[in-house]
Parts: sequence; structure tokens; C-alpha cells
Amino acid sequence: MELKDINLTQNPFQDIIPSSDGEGVWAGLKEQKKQITNIYSNAFDRNYRQVVLNWGPIGGGKTHAAFYFYKNKLRESGILDNQIVSVYVKIPKEGKGAGIQTVREIFDQIKVEKIIDNLNTLSQEKEENYIANELKKGITSSEAFIDSLVKLIAPKNNLFGNQEGLSQIFQKYIYDGISTADAKKLGIVRSLKTMNDYVSFLGLALKALTLGEQKHVFLWIDEMEDLLYYSGKEFKQYSQFIRDLTDSVNKNMTTFLNFTLTEGEEDSIKHLLGDAMWSRIDSKVRFRDLSVEDVVEYCTELISFYQVDKNSEFPLSEQVIEYIAKNIPTSSLIPREINKVFRDYIYFILENDVKKPTVNDVKKWQFERQSVT
Repeated sequence: MELKDINLTQNPFQDIIPSSDGEGVWAGLKEQKKQITNIYSNAFDRNYRQVVLNWGPIGGGKTHAAFYFYKNKLRESGILDNQIVSVYVKIPKEGKGAGIQTVREIFDQIKVEKIIDNLNTLSQEKEENYIANELKKGITSSEAFIDSLVKLIAPKNNLFGNQEGLSQIFQKYIYDGISTADAKKLGIVRSLKTMNDYVSFLGLALKALTLGEQKHVFLWIDEMEDLLYYSGKEFKQYSQFIRDLTDSVNKNMTTFLNFTLTEGEEDSIKHLLGDAMWSRIDSKVRFRDLSVEDVVEYCTELISFYQVDKNSEFPLSEQVIEYIAKNIPTSSLIPREINKVFRDYIYFILENDVKKPTVNDVKKWQFERQSVT
């Protein structure tokens, strides 16, 4: 029997681990989706910097939320596609040099070509010194870095002479450092050496990306709980890095910090971030274990995306979903574990030619699973 025979185009529960290549489907978790959607809308309404804490159990939906909002558009909220600059990074597994590594990963995602194109368009449309003057507003970076950024994107400073030349020299400045001879040719007097230098320059680049247009950067930093494996010095440095970055870009940027920790461990997050960073958090989105009713809603909505006939309740009725959910341990009522259980049941009904599953079919499946284990 094939999936189409049970009213499905594909197994709705196939994706156990979220990925950026996934379908981009949201099911259940209505409160969390509403909160994050409002955060996105408020970012444009109020135009200020935001820091958001997302936290909850492993497999609870935080990474899926990051990929969903990274990939999906918010046209229904009146936000145009080109107004959103999405960035998703995970914190490095090792603490040494973690801040600089994250800066480089952010540059990889925002694409230096977009910065160059935006600033060169503005330099042609606006008066002389417009870019430098705008970058000085509300930015804590030194004027030397502003000068470096302006010179790096100037067409006359294309040392390579080809279409990608400006991108190449820009990337060289970020990743390897430019030679003394090239710095002299470009008129650049400040290179990137310290963590503060990298943060200052990234802050400028992010502002440059949104300059002249109503754009907003949404930065998702995932797996923040890995700070637990950093040394005391290293996690304090990384927290300082995030604090300095959010302070350096005080407009047009929202930072989401994803933490996997269980109920009652909010103090652990506060310890890892430090009081100064903790005080900068504007919103908290809590991902919790689901109730049986939540599981029924989650599964019903997820299945509906892949049904051939959406007016039918099959392959799984609410009664069947509820029965399965009630037999899942309370500690496992999270999307990842729910997907595993229902994925396996879909395979069972396919292999056993069960077109319209009943609770009795579920009991048979449960008996077979227990016999195997």
C-alpha cells in the first residue's frame, strides 16, 4: 500500500530533526507562533532593537521555529519579503574564539555582495558623505571602521579589476586580513584584530545592509545551551559578544537566543548570559511540554497539510490520535518525540494495509512494538 491509499502525499511526521530544507509547515503551538509573529510585526512598527529568549525542552520546537521564520514570509502581516534579512547560526561547539567564528558565520549568511550593492546604490543616489554620516548615527563603532567600510565598497578601490573584485577584498578584510600594501592602496588604517573590532565592524555592516530602506535583521542564535560546556571565561566572553553586538546595532535588529533547558532552569540561563545581558531581554517565548489536547491539535493540523482529500479525517481520526497520545509518557509530549511515534504508526498502517485505522489497530501495533522491545 502507498501513501496515496491512506489519503496522504507524504508521511507528515517524517522530519524528526528540523532542517532549513524542510517543508516550512507550522502545526499546533499557536501561542508560540503568535508571540513570534507579533515580535516580527513590532520590529517594523517600533523600529528598535529587540532581544528575545526562546527556551524549553529538547525537541520542543525552538529550532523548528527558527527555520520556519527564517524560511517563511510574513506577507499576511503586511511585511514584504525583501524587508526581512534572516540569519540563522548555531553557537560554536568550542568556546575558544567562538565570538569571532560567529561573526564570520553571520557574514557568510548576509552576503557581502548585498552590502556592497546597497551602499553603492546609495552613494549614487544620495549626496556625498551620506553613507558615512548615516552610519555614525546611533552606532558605537569608531570612525576608522566607518572609513574602512566606505573604502572597501568603493568601485574605484577594486584591486582585482573583475566583477567579484569588491567582494573578494571585503571578504579578505574579514577572514584573512589584507596586506599592508593593499591597505595603503585603499587608504585603510584600521584592520580587524580584537573581538571588539569584529563586533564593531559587523554592527556597521548590519546597519549598512538596512540603510536607506525599511529592512530589519532577524538573527537567530541556536543551541545556546552549549555555553554550559564552555569554560567560565569563555561563556562570559561569548555573552559579552552578544551584548556588545546588540548594543552596537540599536535599530532594525532582533536577536533570538534559543536555549534548551527544562522547567525551573531559568536561573541557569541568567547565569550563562550574565545580569547585564539578561536585563536586555525584551521578550520570552516559552516552549513547554504539550497536553494530550495539544497533541491532537498538533497532529490534526500537521496531517491536514499532506492530505489528498482535506475533507476527510483519514488516515487518523481524532479518536485514534488521542488514544496514541494518551499512551505516550508525559515527559515525551514534545514535537520531536510525537513525530517519532506517529511516523512509526504511519509506517505500520502502510505495511499492514490498514486504510482506516481504529483504536484496535493501534492496540495491535502497540503490542507488536512491545514484543520487539
